[in-house]
Amino acid sequence: MINDIPVRYVSSAGRAFVLQGDGRAFLDVFPLFRFSWDYELVNSTSGMGGAATNFARFPKTVDLELRLRGYDRQGFLDKINELHRVAEPDLVSATPGRLYLGDQYMVCYLTAAGGVSSAPRNGHFATQALTVLAVRPFWCREVEFQFVPQSGGEVENDMAKKYNLRYPYRYNTGLNARQLYNNFYLPTPMIITIQGPASTPAIQIGSNVYRVNAQVLATEYLVIDQPARQIYTVGETGQRVNRFNDRDKRTDIFAPAPVGNSTVLYNGGFVVSIRLVQQRSAPEWTE
Repeated sequence: MINDIPVRYVSSAGRAFVLQGDGRAFLDVFPLFRFSWDYELVNSTSGMGGAATNFARFPKTVDLELRLRGYDRQGFLDKINELHRVAEPDLVSATPGRLYLGDQYMVCYLTAAGGVSSAPRNGHFATQALTVLAVRPFWCREVEFQFVPQSGGEVENDMAKKYNLRYPYRYNTGLNARQLYNNFYLPTPMIITIQGPASTPAIQIGSNVYRVNAQVLATEYLVIDQPARQIYTVGETGQRVNRFNDRDKRTDIFAPAPVGNSTVLYNGGFVVSIRLVQQRSAPEWTE
């Protein structure tokens, strides 16, 4: 059942609020499945028909109704206060979080719209109006490929279980051909993460080279985040350094992964993770 899907908001700081699935919060999720494309219609000079152009998905809002309950009065108050503690810091910092529907997510803000409408039963039940501010109005699912240098001269896929979908590969070192398989129906943006140490790291996917002219220390990692159009390194303390201007401007570092198999070349001298961020206009329907 669609309305049984677990739903949670995860703030930019990593704090989560369960909107459905903990027995204390209940949500009608169907508004999250509604979507539309913006476009322009151009009339033909002949007066017969025309064309549709400039298809786009702009930021949008989605109104939701959240029903909350507590097993006692204090449990109810704790739940409603937790919502504000998790969601409001993102608004103040202007840094979006993620709304998860099962294993799919949308980058957004979550706001509590207006007051709480109390229900009977000693005040342990209430309805809260919410608004989702979808700054990137796509539902995303990530598939990760990860290549890890191994002793003995090989590059192997790391099968750690940080992400749900993984593809195992083992290859020789050097610039030998490898394969990245994008099973989605559209070219797919990527999040490429390179663990230091690495000097001017580069990886070729298909005909495009993704290179950053920077030194990545052993205690750092480099991120090329195509959906967010950001490039940065993260240090040992978590501090970010903007590397956008260090990108190789001779190629398109934001070119998405093509559909199907792509040949991958890199020297095997560092750990590299490639996350394919599959983006849909509406959440994928599942059993």
